[in-house]
Amino acid sequence: MTRLKAFLIVFSVWVWQYAIFSAVGIFRDVNTFSLTSADEYIPLWPYAIIFYNMYFFFIFAPFVLLKKSEDLKKVVVSLLSAMAIAWVFFIIYPVLMVRPIAGFQISNTFDSMLANLWNFDLYFPVFPSEHVLMSCLVAFILVKVYKKWALVPLLIAAAISMSTLFIKQHYIFDVVAGLVIAAFVYYFGFARKKKFKS
Repeated sequence: MTRLKAFLIVFSVWVWQYAIFSAVGIFRDVNTFSLTSADEYIPLWPYAIIFYNMYFFFIFAPFVLLKKSEDLKKVVVSLLSAMAIAWVFFIIYPVLMVRPIAGFQISNTFDSMLANLWNFDLYFPVFPSEHVLMSCLVAFILVKVYKKWALVPLLIAAAISMSTLFIKQHYIFDVVAGLVIAAFVYYFGFARKKKFKS
């Protein structure tokens, strides 16, 4: 499998899911989580949108950095599997984030970027966090392949994950769920070696 083919498969599915689930969210009854004390303690920090937007580039890094066709196939299967698992939650129990819109004032570029994000992402389910799920999964894959540079993808994934909390895109439950699913998919979709009976 070529890099371009692998990229186009994942990108096309990834883009269409936003359109589909955002449209479905408009017409469905949705749920919300009660904010935990930890959620309430995390301040709104619009500058974190810089790290949040890194996601849109980072999740496609494997299609640039990986060389082996077999690895690319595993990446495609892993990313599609991760999205499919998230879809199950989105369909069965759609959760929307309660954002602190009241009193939010736009005073700089980052505030404006955040306001636009909230308007665009109004009806897309948040549990589990796909930003965390996909970022951590990609980080795990890159760590497996490029062990010497392990800290770089891990820090990027951590920054993206934390940003979802600082810009009030996700609850802590969403982040934890995304991380757990990412570890699960990574192990079964990429890291584990298949055993064949003789």
